[in-house]
Amino acid sequence: MKKRIKCIGMVLFAFAIALSMSTGVYAYRVLGGRFVLTNGLRMTYEIDYETIQDEELIDIIHEAFDDWEWHLNDAVDGINMGAYFSHFMYEGRVADIRIRAVPDVYVDGRIYPARTDLYDANGRLVYGDDLANTNWVRAEIVIGYSQFNGLEPIEKKSTITHEIGHVLGLAHNTDNGTIMYDRVEGCTAYVPTLDDIEGVYSIYCDLLE
Repeated sequence: MKKRIKCIGMVLFAFAIALSMSTGVYAYRVLGGRFVLTNGLRMTYEIDYETIQDEELIDIIHEAFDDWEWHLNDAVDGINMGAYFSHFMYEGRVADIRIRAVPDVYVDGRIYPARTDLYDANGRLVYGDDLANTNWVRAEIVIGYSQFNGLEPIEKKSTITHEIGHVLGLAHNTDNGTIMYDRVEGCTAYVPTLDDIEGVYSIYCDLLE
């Protein structure tokens, strides 16, 4: 199957116009570093079709990226961000984000439905305390079939959406009404919320200066 790399706009710039005027107390937390694009103003993702062949899961992955695109876009009232987005078929390059699947995913000895691995410009895995002061240029979202397959379809999509949040620089929080809540059970958000969007803005707002 021909690899499909889908572009999503790095909408971390213009929507600050709207968000900078908002007020309130938010639950979001950030990792400290952030994603640095090396291919212009677009973020690309690629599905590893050798390990992910289920059409329903493929659709879920696309929907999760679409959710981030739509909600970042929707945060800017009256501003057309369409120029930042395009979907295309492309061979022969490495995507910014790769999504693949394995039988089991472990983090600190515990098994999870999915995890996100972040890599710096030298190809080094960034984790732990290094996340606070290191940027990354590539990411892998790794799905663990043994746990992931037991989720409901809406939980599968929220899990992928959650992992994309990590790619953008968001950390876990304790508000079960946000996509970055620290567990699947009890989470009532299935798409990025205003809290999640505010978190992304807090990471990248200086790019407007």
